Amino acid sequence: MKRTLAATLTVRLPSSTIARVRARARSLGVTPSRLVRSTLEKQLGESANASDLFSLTRRFIGAVQVARRTAARDARSDLARWNPDRRG
Repeated sequence: MKRTLAATLTVRLPSSTIARVRARARSLGVTPSRLVRSTLEKQLGESANASDLFSLTRRFIGAVQVARRTAARDARSDLARWNPDRRG
């Protein structure tokens, strides 16, 4: 999806930071502007591509325990043994 750029933001950076941005952009094969835009979007959590979606949700993967379905007569004993996943 192609987005139209709406405004310009000027940010003053030390020359050492600018050199690092340019070197990183060169190594990725993108423009420094595109690198800064994607980095800001990723940091702000507003990017919609799949890799960013994974990075936003990876802490939830594996956090839900799925137990087998039990008959009604086994539900109380299963509930007594239930140990909720308390990962942070």
